Amino acid sequence: MRATLFLLVVVVLTGGCRVIGLAALPCRADGNCADGAVCVDGVCASARALGEGEGEGEGEGEGEGEGEGEGEGEGEGEGEGEGEGEGEGEGDPPPPPPVDGDGDGFVDASDNCPAVRNSDQHDDDSDGVGDACDDCPGDTDVNQGDVDGDGVGDVCDPRPATAGDRLLVFDPFTTLDRAWTVRSGGWFSDGDALVTTSTASAQLITRTDVSASRVAVRIHAVFTDFGIDSQNLGIVTTLDDINNAVMCDAFSTRGGVIDNLHFHEITANSAGVASVGASVSPMPVGTPFVLTHANSDGAVACDLFADGNTANILAATSRTARGIGLRSNRLAVRVDSLSIWEIGN
Repeated sequence: MRATLFLLVVVVLTGGCRVIGLAALPCRADGNCADGAVCVDGVCASARALGEGEGEGEGEGEGEGEGEGEGEGEGEGEGEGEGEGEGEGEGDPPPPPPVDGDGDGFVDASDNCPAVRNSDQHDDDSDGVGDACDDCPGDTDVNQGDVDGDGVGDVCDPRPATAGDRLLVFDPFTTLDRAWTVRSGGWFSDGDALVTTSTASAQLITRTDVSASRVAVRIHAVFTDFGIDSQNLGIVTTLDDINNAVMCDAFSTRGGVIDNLHFHEITANSAGVASVGASVSPMPVGTPFVLTHANSDGAVACDLFADGNTANILAATSRTARGIGLRSNRLAVRVDSLSIWEIGN
């Protein structure tokens, strides 16, 4: 009994699992160990020592486990977060393709007629607005002003303050349209203008697809050579044949230069009568000019603009417009463009 007590005291005082081996008292599963001891694997051990060991073990294990778990969780969370963020940034969908509203192969941002299909992008007057949608395709008109709202720009409108006019034809002469008929002389298109290089007399080119009886016709042109005697270039309306027409023409009275604007009624017997004439400063070869002929309501208006010079003629006529033509006499000319408008009622 005394020995037993001694062993129990040693177990209690030393505590911990280190004395289990020294106090290796056998025990049964039904628990025959002394108070404060428990039977573990057939050997009595201090319950306190065993509890502390288990507690420390479990605590450390759980702590380490949780710590590692949290560390891994945070690491994975941050890593995934950063990865996803970078992935989203790099994987953003591309911007939509540029819009080509009229489907002509030019995106709206660079199309000179974004709402009108014009794959050639031709801009005869170089004002940034393509011929296909320009309200004055032959005359520079950056602002596209149209006070009367009839679709014809103010800078070329035969009646800028009165609505009702409309553009019938604009020809930049990139080709020689089939509507034109060369009646005499050597008229041709050089790819960007209507040209005659001959200084022969009475060179005529006409078109009969314009049926309006009230018209205005304008050309932008430059003289390239003069022949001998009287030289002139005219816009013709009311055309029956080469010698029967109403014409507004830039005319030379002294040879070598253009110095007059004339209104002519050319009769069937070839008698050209200048109803009215107006002087302009001499225009030598190479001078660009604008010539306009309007025929409406028994009156013809002729206008010539060149190098700051302006001449105007208003004359009466009994002959209404019927067909359009250009007539060159003893001079060579380059016609950059031609516009035809119908004048409203």
